[in-house]
Amino acid sequence: MDYLIRSGRKSIGFCFDTESSEAQKQRKQGYLDALSAHGLPLQDDWLFGEAFTIEDGFRLMEVIHHMKEAPDAIFTGNDQVAAGLIKQAISYGYQIPGDLAVIGYDNQDICEVTAPTITTIDIPIVELGQRSVQQMIALLQDQNHYSANISSCLPGS
Repeated sequence: MDYLIRSGRKSIGFCFDTESSEAQKQRKQGYLDALSAHGLPLQDDWLFGEAFTIEDGFRLMEVIHHMKEAPDAIFTGNDQVAAGLIKQAISYGYQIPGDLAVIGYDNQDICEVTAPTITTIDIPIVELGQRSVQQMIALLQDQNHYSANISSCLPGS
């Protein structure tokens, strides 16, 4: 969100997969907090749920394209949706990121094959897995002692 705001975006939409996911709840809260902190508008029709796939990205861009007041940026819940959104936007004649900025999430391989490439949030999944395994091994080796220091929210890059 900070990247989009620093880039001059004023009307930012948020796309998520499901509101029952704790991770999505935290992302949505971060989105809302950022809008509030910067005095940016929140429009309910800029919140897009149930988006998981490239095809969902196509569908979302169809909706955005026909809005009277469309956002100038979209923060998506994953890179698949971002890829579909970008492809559909380009088919409508949008310049990415000029007319519409799109941010993905997860830094999947698809980010490198879209044109333009997807700006994404890189989650260190391997590092998270390694930390978890280290904690489990420590627990198994010392069953009388329990100590865990794994953050549920590691910074992305």
